[in-house]
Amino acid sequence: MLRDSGSKLPVEVFIPKSNEFSFDLCNVVYPLLGAKCILMQDYFSSHNYKFRSYQLKSMALLLTSFEEVLFLDSDNLPIKNPDILFFNEPYKSTGMVIWPDFWRRSTSPMYYDLADIQVNETHQVRFSYGDERDHPTPLNTHEDYEWKVSYHDLEGTIPEASSEAGQMLINRRTHARALFLSLYYNFYGPQYYYGLFTQGQAGEGDKETFIAAAHKLGLPYYQVQEYIREFGEFVGDSMLIATMGQYDPILDYLQNESFEKYKDDEWNNDKEGKKYPRHLFKNSELMFLHCNWPKLYPWNIEGQGRRKVLDDNGNPKRLYSDVLSDETGFDAEAKIWSAMHWLLCKYGDLTLKGTDKDPVEWCSKVSAHLEWLQSSRDGRGGGAHTVQT
Repeated sequence: MLRDSGSKLPVEVFIPKSNEFSFDLCNVVYPLLGAKCILMQDYFSSHNYKFRSYQLKSMALLLTSFEEVLFLDSDNLPIKNPDILFFNEPYKSTGMVIWPDFWRRSTSPMYYDLADIQVNETHQVRFSYGDERDHPTPLNTHEDYEWKVSYHDLEGTIPEASSEAGQMLINRRTHARALFLSLYYNFYGPQYYYGLFTQGQAGEGDKETFIAAAHKLGLPYYQVQEYIREFGEFVGDSMLIATMGQYDPILDYLQNESFEKYKDDEWNNDKEGKKYPRHLFKNSELMFLHCNWPKLYPWNIEGQGRRKVLDDNGNPKRLYSDVLSDETGFDAEAKIWSAMHWLLCKYGDLTLKGTDKDPVEWCSKVSAHLEWLQSSRDGRGGGAHTVQT
């Protein structure tokens, strides 16, 4: 998908352990795409260090040979060429770009105490959301600030919203100290810092460690303002979320500079009937799809039911409905399956080597679904749609 977007960026694929390493993929397939593998266990002893899961991202960012990095989770697909991000604002002036998650920030005030970050609890410096508590009157007392103002709009705090770290843009030269501090936060994350950063709310993990590290050290960063967008199949009038969409930060930055001119006035209804904006800005463009639920292994999404490629009657369907194509202006789902087709039909013997999967069988199945995607569109029906998780 990265090469299909027109990107010429070199790629390093980080693999934690030797039992996850494929000689054929790393030495035959990936070099064709301008990518090479980095086996992480070659750089640290598994006997001395127990890096797991979320902690591996910090290690990869320190081990990469690149000075300027677009980090993508393995299930994150670029659907727009990201090369220009390195040469434009907001990255050029900040050296770090972070994308938002679905939820509001829930960083504990105790974190600021522990990190020795001064928070002025009677000085609001942002108005992050349009509800009543984010627009206090000038006559507010200290007690009013405790109840009427979002803590994360106070001077000294990390701004709304919470972060989604499936993609991140960072300059390792200017933000090296932040990377080392984020590694510290992640090393002690499960016992201490993850709880401080999210207080048990949704999405706990490494996602807040990078922005927190930069914030603590006074290093610049840009938070994409455009809302994260959900895509999935419709079940009745509800959407079953299957992927998360993130937007072009260049367009975000330009529109945010003239917010009133570019803010989007189109509204949707959520499943409680409450209205919310479809987009923050009028001219936002989707750049990444974080396809984390389900993962796009064809054998895992085969069959009938929710988040599968067949409906309850055995008919083919889209994982992301027509809404994704409407958003991008092209059939992004078919493009994803075209990439899967190339890998499994041309290099299936190498890709599936050592597994119980038959390359010929899976090439045939992927080909059939790709042909259906290319020849049809999934109807969504009319009326309002809501989101179901």
